[in-house]
Amino acid sequence: MGLDFGGDEGISGWCDSAGRADDRQWEQLAGLSRQTRPAEALGVYLRLVDRAKEPTGDRAYEHLARLLLGARECHRALGTEEAFTAHLAGLRAELKRRRRLMSILDRHGL
Repeated sequence: MGLDFGGDEGISGWCDSAGRADDRQWEQLAGLSRQTRPAEALGVYLRLVDRAKEPTGDRAYEHLARLLLGARECHRALGTEEAFTAHLAGLRAELKRRRRLMSILDRHGL
């Protein structure tokens, strides 16, 4: 049984009608909808990845890796894996000084 996000409005419309959603709720909705609405879920993941770049520490880095895995799955469903590869390369270059993050990304195959 899938979620009904209200027809053409999609994830954003559903969240707007349900009230203000926090990042955790957005992430959960993206995860639940990435198979049926990968383009919309990807938009959510990319926004969350951008926000997740700032915090440091293992928990924050694991969270960023999970978001990137979700984004990669959306790109695969959309046939745009090259765009994901380019985005990931840019992110790794931007954050290359965070050795622990690079290790965590490597461990997750990112």
